[in-house]
Amino acid sequence: MDSSTDGVTLHNGFVRDLLDAIGSGPYARAARRLVEHVDLETPNQFVPIAAYNDLSEWIGREMGPATLRDAGRFVGRRAFEAMESFGSVSRSDSGVEVLRALKVAADTMISDPKGRGWTILEEGPRRAVLRRTQTFHPVLQEGLLPEVVNLSDQVTLAQVRYLTSVAEGAEYDDYEVWWR
Repeated sequence: MDSSTDGVTLHNGFVRDLLDAIGSGPYARAARRLVEHVDLETPNQFVPIAAYNDLSEWIGREMGPATLRDAGRFVGRRAFEAMESFGSVSRSDSGVEVLRALKVAADTMISDPKGRGWTILEEGPRRAVLRRTQTFHPVLQEGLLPEVVNLSDQVTLAQVRYLTSVAEGAEYDDYEVWWR
């Protein structure tokens, strides 16, 4: 996978959501210092994706993978709420429709000259396979993907597993998301 971040930006709301996910206290203060160089106050501002990636990496390293997964769940809830407020998704949508809307939202809120992001490889009535071609932290996605799908009224117990993993030598992370 091409892990370069040159010229890649994303909506500052993603960074704010990560900060909100970890709450307050000593870790939060340290995390805020890590991203103090980016504009988080101006609405709809695009910031370097490296700030988001660095913050995700820091959370996983300093607070642990479970906390990063929980942060992913928080970001997934916020993403669903934002998509719902813009009318691009509703709670009556299927799990696949929610994942399609997530891909569109990511394509809109992330600017990458190379066009990387998410690719939906397979769709089924109770599952989808997604490929991560962008530098999003893989552990964060373990929380985000099932959470965003679980917010559909048509879905129960969404789960995610790796079909292929960059950490294990694959070119891309391929995630299977399935639900009842």
